[in-house]
Amino acid sequence: MAKNQKTIAKAGSLSGVGIHTGLKTTVHFRPVTVNSGIEFSKNGTAVETPARPCLPAGGRRALPLHDSDLRRTSIGEKELKIQTVEHVLAAVRGLEIDNIGIDVEGPELPALDGSAAPFVRFLKELGIVEQSGKKEVFKIAEPIFCHEKNKAIAIYPSQDFSISYTLDYERSYLKTQTVDFTLSPDVFEKEIAPARTFCAESEAEGLRTQGFGLGANFENTVVISEKGVIQNSFRFPDECARHKVLDILGDLSLLGFSVMGRVVGIRSGHALNRKLVQEISAQSQERNPMNKEMTIEEIKKTLPHRYPFLLVDRIIEIKEKTAVGLKNVSINEPFFQGHFPERPVMPGVLIVEAMAQVGGALMLSKSENRGKLAYLLSITNARFRKVVVPGDQLRLEIEILKMKSKVGVVKGAAKVNGEEVCDAEFMFTLVD
Repeated sequence: MAKNQKTIAKAGSLSGVGIHTGLKTTVHFRPVTVNSGIEFSKNGTAVETPARPCLPAGGRRALPLHDSDLRRTSIGEKELKIQTVEHVLAAVRGLEIDNIGIDVEGPELPALDGSAAPFVRFLKELGIVEQSGKKEVFKIAEPIFCHEKNKAIAIYPSQDFSISYTLDYERSYLKTQTVDFTLSPDVFEKEIAPARTFCAESEAEGLRTQGFGLGANFENTVVISEKGVIQNSFRFPDECARHKVLDILGDLSLLGFSVMGRVVGIRSGHALNRKLVQEISAQSQERNPMNKEMTIEEIKKTLPHRYPFLLVDRIIEIKEKTAVGLKNVSINEPFFQGHFPERPVMPGVLIVEAMAQVGGALMLSKSENRGKLAYLLSITNARFRKVVVPGDQLRLEIEILKMKSKVGVVKGAAKVNGEEVCDAEFMFTLVD
């Protein structure tokens, strides 16, 4: 039976120093609506990622931009780049949180103690609540293998989600370690989240000269010498292997959807983890043909609307019960001539109409409904929260609540930069 999606109960903030940049940074967490996924922003500007609780719309193209180095995972690019996101992503996924806003002030997530445990404790203090939408899980259908010289990671079909990892370095003082976990929030919190970032003493200075670990110290990084851990001690005898599992969980969160399968890693790191993410994304795309996009030409073949009343530029995701459309709001829109010439604001009724058009396209995309028309029967619970102005991009998120042969009920939400500006429910009737 499918589980419900979850978000946090209230907003809150954590501050600290980035482990690689050494700069002070603050992360703000906030609850978001169902099907929002993980919404990142940096200094108030949204960072586009596919980290949503539904299957990706674009296969490999849906992946976020990230660093190619082996020491961290980053999303976004240039001034919107956010570094070292893997620990907070692992905490979010480990606690089975599907929808959350993560707003970062600074270049990097705070290191805290070098593990995911402080994020876990803080998110639990904020509270975790269920939402009405159902969680979607992609079941691995065929084994996937990714490998480099002396390194490999794979995922196999399974009836649950588990991870096995073997750490086997050539350094004699870091013994071979193997761990194996079947994931649950309790197992993650107690057995994986406390495992900290680690490095060998011999490589620490070299990493600093390359620009890594500028905020590292003996409290947030386990530094290992031939004589053992320097100025600290292990939390687990196999803490290093457990931290590798934590990194895998964080990197798999870049998929934007939950997976059912068995992961097996041998000496793998972030680079191989991201290759596995790409291959899982490609497999999910191949096995979910409803998971597609609509260009403006395809929208015009589905909807009867035309200029100046076609209010959807593109549909970036359309699935069995959900769709996401985009409307770029330009100063050249004809309605701005009268609404209002001196202070242009998009009419709320047109925001509602844009959501309705995405809802109509979703229902008419089904093979049994092609060639029909979708007429509105009712609009209920419409609420307007913020104004929409020229230069904004409306993200129009639609979910089917009920569907019978000729009548459908959908829920819509319009967002700008991750913030909801309008929501409503619609009832349609389908006619030939």
